[in-house]
Amino acid sequence: MGINVQVNTDADPKKTTVSASGSIQHVITGNEVNSFGLSDSALKDAVAKYFGKRPNDAYLKSPTPWGDLYKTYGWEQVQTVLVARSAQVLSVNSSPSIIKTVILKNNSNKPATFNASVSDNITNSVETNWNVTTSVDFSETVSYEVSFEGLGSVGGSTTWSFGMSFGVGGSKSESISIGSDQGVTVDLDPGESVEVQLTASIGSLRARVFYDVYLTGYSAVNYNPTFKDHHFWALNIGDVMSAGGISNNRQITEDITVGYYSNAQVILSNAKKTVLRALAVPLENSVPVDAG
Repeated sequence: MGINVQVNTDADPKKTTVSASGSIQHVITGNEVNSFGLSDSALKDAVAKYFGKRPNDAYLKSPTPWGDLYKTYGWEQVQTVLVARSAQVLSVNSSPSIIKTVILKNNSNKPATFNASVSDNITNSVETNWNVTTSVDFSETVSYEVSFEGLGSVGGSTTWSFGMSFGVGGSKSESISIGSDQGVTVDLDPGESVEVQLTASIGSLRARVFYDVYLTGYSAVNYNPTFKDHHFWALNIGDVMSAGGISNNRQITEDITVGYYSNAQVILSNAKKTVLRALAVPLENSVPVDAG
């Protein structure tokens, strides 16, 4: 299924959200056996408390003697499961900023039409840091999808998708061009001028994702002589651990920091600083503006 983290940024902090979903799992490793405190002796003691007698042998996965009990009886080996439980926004800040300013002036003695184009490159970034307090052996890629409101076509959103390895902190950045290379025309009389500003909200988001790690499947045990009329039994590992007082849950957290731009606009003002027009960018169609 995989792990997916979605971040939606906005100039309005109330509209900024983060969510996480999905799970991954694999057959328990030797390292994870130690992490969950399931040494051979501890496992047999827990089985005794759960089932009533200490077994001669107890296993968590293949292979086992006797033709491999898991394969012979179709029992599920013990699996280590990682699941994204929840996510929350820790803090978000956003403030308007002027990215670039262009002054257009008609220095001729005739009225003229000017193309009020303005654009610049901006960089959005994501950094992840993990707090892995229990040793697990997941190496899968976590998929991230970060959307930036007001940077897409005609003020819509644009989405940045990428992957990073589980448990490995790092950073990613993406440089994009925003603004209007063409699309806004302004009519200026001789001596008139207009100021064209490219603005955007600059934001910083801190979020935390909470993961749970637990075990599922069955412990294959052997009794010799038989116990309850059988040599071999498959016992639910969760129930065995509970009876033995062994915790079957570990927590891992991931902190995510996003530096972003949102809600880009082109603002046209006359010499008196009166706003003539504020337009979402990028622009797709020519929009004439009178500077009078």
